[in-house]
Amino acid sequence: EVVDNGDREGFKGGQDVHFELLLSRIRGIVCLMRMGYEDEWGLEELFQDAQKELSHAMRHPSQSLFVDIAPAGQMQRLDYAHVDYYRLLSEQSEDDEAEKNLKKVKAAEIAIRMLIEDDYVIGEAA
Repeated sequence: EVVDNGDREGFKGGQDVHFELLLSRIRGIVCLMRMGYEDEWGLEELFQDAQKELSHAMRHPSQSLFVDIAPAGQMQRLDYAHVDYYRLLSEQSEDDEAEKNLKKVKAAEIAIRMLIEDDYVIGEAA
């Protein structure tokens, strides 16, 4: 709540802090959804915001966001959250099989892209 108030007032801290905050929120909401809660927090918007933060930071490779983890690794962290989200949607979906399969395919497409630049996945999987 405090950070949300800061967001509204224009303060987000450093890009690294804001990206980590968004990624933590995404993971937390996915965890809540796995427990049966509905997404009342706008997860798609959080994904978009995290992508914007990362894209902006990637234009400046000297950002503190990339001190410990390279840009490709940070992208993989976000991609991993996307895979987890689409897998959850396919598992919990009450749609027909075709719709479930579309969600599984989306998760697989992201996962395959991650294998190409395998910088950070192993650490996240542990």
